[in-house]
Amino acid sequence: MRLSCFLAFLLLWAVDTFRAGAAVPDSLLTERTVRSIYVNNPDSALRLLDEAEESPASGIAPFRIDLLRAMCYEIKHDLTAKEQCVRRSLQNDSVCMVPERKLSSIVMLANILTRLDQYEECISVCQEGIELARSLSNKQEEAEMYSAMACVSIGMTNDEKAQEYFEQAVKLLEDTENVREMSRLSTIYGDYMSFHINRDRIAEAIGIGYRREALIQRMSGLPGPPPGYIDQQYGFLYAKMAVLLHDEGKKEEAAEIFRKYLSTGFSQTLTGKQYSVPYLLKVNRYVEAADLSDTCLSAFTNDTVSYEYLILLNYRARASRGMKRFDLADAFTLRGWVVQDSIYTRESKSKAQEFASKFELKEKELLLTKAHALSERRMLLLAASCVLTVLLFIILWTTFVNLQKTKKRNRIAAKQIDELLAQREELRKVFAQPKDTHGTTEGGEAGQLEEETSATVTETEVEVSETKSDEDYARFMKMESLLVEQKLFLKPGFGRDDLTRVAGINKNDLSPLLRKYADSDNFNDYLNSLKIEYSIKLMKEKPYLSVDAIAEEANFNSRSTFYRAFVKISGMTPAQYMRTKIE
Repeated sequence: MRLSCFLAFLLLWAVDTFRAGAAVPDSLLTERTVRSIYVNNPDSALRLLDEAEESPASGIAPFRIDLLRAMCYEIKHDLTAKEQCVRRSLQNDSVCMVPERKLSSIVMLANILTRLDQYEECISVCQEGIELARSLSNKQEEAEMYSAMACVSIGMTNDEKAQEYFEQAVKLLEDTENVREMSRLSTIYGDYMSFHINRDRIAEAIGIGYRREALIQRMSGLPGPPPGYIDQQYGFLYAKMAVLLHDEGKKEEAAEIFRKYLSTGFSQTLTGKQYSVPYLLKVNRYVEAADLSDTCLSAFTNDTVSYEYLILLNYRARASRGMKRFDLADAFTLRGWVVQDSIYTRESKSKAQEFASKFELKEKELLLTKAHALSERRMLLLAASCVLTVLLFIILWTTFVNLQKTKKRNRIAAKQIDELLAQREELRKVFAQPKDTHGTTEGGEAGQLEEETSATVTETEVEVSETKSDEDYARFMKMESLLVEQKLFLKPGFGRDDLTRVAGINKNDLSPLLRKYADSDNFNDYLNSLKIEYSIKLMKEKPYLSVDAIAEEANFNSRSTFYRAFVKISGMTPAQYMRTKIE
């Protein structure tokens, strides 16, 4: 015992020594160190946690720092600060993503909200906790949530609902064999008894008391309870039961229960002696009550401004009145009034400090929120910039790839067009050769032409000459050769009638010939195809000419008409075709 006190003193000395100037050694920035001093010195523990938060070498996770701070503020009775710490821990991913940790923090928050009378939010938090506890099959925490809901209902003066929640909490744990769950059920039984006592339902409170006694007996036969725990549970229960049974008129049963209470080790402790006084006052054993009260009062060497001290003064005044020592009764009553005034003054100061602390915490929370929002905004902007950069790169790359594909496709198309036009030029030369001077019918001329070309033209011309056996095809090719040779298609106003007259073709035969051999639906489309062929020839021979100049020389009415006709026939624009020649 002395060694542990000495070690605690050394820890406090180290914290106070390094508080002003030098940094606290990393060896002290541990959760074990904080837990060893927070009960007796919460302020020193908070200073250690502040240092641990700033030091990356501490090894204490941020959410653990918040929960340890909450423990310190519980000792300081600063529920507002504790609430802020627990809320912060619930915002941490290390808690939110781990259901067990989240449930533990929700239970803590629910208990705080109950004590702060924030009933509406507490109900919402409890419902969330109940659902999470069920998903984890954690009956102890689920019962804890129902107990908190019962306290909220009491605060909202809904006794029927409060009793319903108490029963649900009891039902969850009454058949358990787990010592921890049984311990929690014992506490719930105690709160349930107090609920009935405060409403003068003494019989109901006694009934619950006996259920609690049976629970403690079951618990005593199981391994796990720490030393002295069972004895303490019996002590709390029997002290309360003795008073209840006496008030119910069961004096012999009350005396028997009180004898059981005196047989516990708890009754011999300072707290146990204080719990003995109410029953002694009930049975008029004033001298014993006065002696025990004096013993307890003399133990208060430090903090005499507390409700516990005030209760003992009231006990002593009642015992004095029972012994007909009214002077002492008045003296203790007067002391009680002084203590009550002091408590009121201290609570007022504490309230002011609480508001100041709350304001400070709000400011700190606001700064943290702003910093977090700024960090998130920066991350969002960075992410957006990265996404936009990637999208821009994809768009540029896609455009580049498509452009290359288009260029390649245009080059292939231009090459095919050039080859096709060269073949058509060769065909026209074949059909444009001089006729026999003796003259024959068109069919005879075609036959004679076929014989002449078979001996003089290239292999391609031979193949064509075979095709020229087709009289219609020969007539068409002669007509086209005449149009191209004399550039009749470039003459303004040159029409269908002009063509039939010059070529010597029947008017009714023209459309079938154009559809069959020129793949043109009408006369205008056919003329446009010849104009486009001529414009392509100009582009090769006169690359310095502009598109507009070529369109005008090819006898197109406008640039747009030229473009439409060129795209329809070649599958690309004039500019694209010209670019293939440059590349």
